[in-house]
Amino acid sequence: MKLVWDTQKRNKNLQKHGLAFEDADQVFMRPTLEFLDDRFEYGEDRWIAIGMLGVQCVALVYTEQGEALRVISMRKATKEEQNAYEKAVLF
Repeated sequence: MKLVWDTQKRNKNLQKHGLAFEDADQVFMRPTLEFLDDRFEYGEDRWIAIGMLGVQCVALVYTEQGEALRVISMRKATKEEQNAYEKAVLF
């Protein structure tokens, strides 16, 4: 799977959340809980994947861009997201 991202967005995300988009592919190497982010009208379908990055549960926001996935953000998952992930994937 090919991942792409905006370099400025990647740098801001790294500074704010301490997570590098270069590591995003690792999230998809293990089970994920994915759902459409329909909270706002983005002008594109945005997906949220809750999964594991090492020992940390993260929320990865992405959209499909041709053959690639464009990473929009990656942050530590909220407690609610972690609980949903555990119920869906681990049990």
